[in-house]
Amino acid sequence: MIEASLPQLAEVADFFARFQAVRAEAAIQEATAFASRFAGFKTSFQQVKAAAQKQAKEEAPAFNLFYVLGVSHYEVRTHSAFLAHLLDPAGSHGQQYTFLTSFLNQCRLRHPAFPVPRAEKIIRYPWRVQRERSASSASRLDIVLSCPDLGYLCVIENKVGAGEQYEQLSRYGQWLDTQAEAFTDRALIFLTPRGHESISSGGYPYFPLSYYGDIVAWLENVRHTVEAPNVRHSLSQYLQLWQS
Repeated sequence: MIEASLPQLAEVADFFARFQAVRAEAAIQEATAFASRFAGFKTSFQQVKAAAQKQAKEEAPAFNLFYVLGVSHYEVRTHSAFLAHLLDPAGSHGQQYTFLTSFLNQCRLRHPAFPVPRAEKIIRYPWRVQRERSASSASRLDIVLSCPDLGYLCVIENKVGAGEQYEQLSRYGQWLDTQAEAFTDRALIFLTPRGHESISSGGYPYFPLSYYGDIVAWLENVRHTVEAPNVRHSLSQYLQLWQS
């Protein structure tokens, strides 16, 4: 009985040997196919990586000076300073009245009741742009735009991260009223990231503006008219703070 089963055992052993050989061959073929696919993927990856490195070297899309210096969150030293400089016709941007005129027009577009002198008058007279102007012993106005020749005065209260102080906008409005004799056109702007309402106005009329909406729209529109390349680049980097 045992001797009769030996041929069968030999056949079984042969079958398993051939099965192992087939499996080994299949594994080799699969490994070869995978290696071929991986080589193609590696080539494609290297091409994409090279293209990304080339773009980074030529354009540096991720580079932003405001982020590098860690100043993107500073309300006064960054945002008020940058906006005030743009709005100043005598600023080093060299674009004269371009930013001021377009900003006032953006305010009128957002709020039809916002007072704006005619464009030909805006560029005829000198303007003064001040930061941190003292309104009282306890109050400092973030940005003040004034043109005595036109009797025009605008205060911008800038709130990026800090909260409102007690009756803050109400006090600024009262200060504006004390300037009525010299400035017949007066406006109070409350500028915040999303244009939310003030809780400190005490009923004094003001114009809410937002960074994400109004400031982005203003700078996007005016950027294409700026002639100086370094100013355009600076505007692009500043816009990234509000578009990312």
